[in-house]
Amino acid sequence: MSINKRIKQVIEVKSGGSQKAFAALIEATPQYVARLIAEGGSVGLEPIIKILKLYPDVDARWLILGEGVMISQGQFNEVKYFLHQNIQEMLKIEQFLPYMTDDELKQYKDAATTFNAYKYDSKQLDRWTKLSESHGK
Repeated sequence: MSINKRIKQVIEVKSGGSQKAFAALIEATPQYVARLIAEGGSVGLEPIIKILKLYPDVDARWLILGEGVMISQGQFNEVKYFLHQNIQEMLKIEQFLPYMTDDELKQYKDAATTFNAYKYDSKQLDRWTKLSESHGK
């Protein structure tokens, strides 16, 4: 795959395919971006540097040489780590769902549907634990 096609792939993945949006991000004209992605068009160092600064998860070796994968694994591993941490935390308190207030349930649902951490304090956990124990669970 040529560097032009790799730049086009970056635009598709990172800018939703919008050459105009990508041009604005790298402070260039849409015509310049069209030339960058035109097969056989020359690509200088400046747009490569701008892309790599704008998208630090894009692997430089892949972009320049076409070797490896577009998104560096380090980014995947970090995302997977935080995702697993959030899932484990959500599962840990799942047993207390029947003992949560309506507001707590809403916050839990919001956190679960947006893949954010559910924040609770020790007083809430103590209350849920006591309610759970008093109901024989």
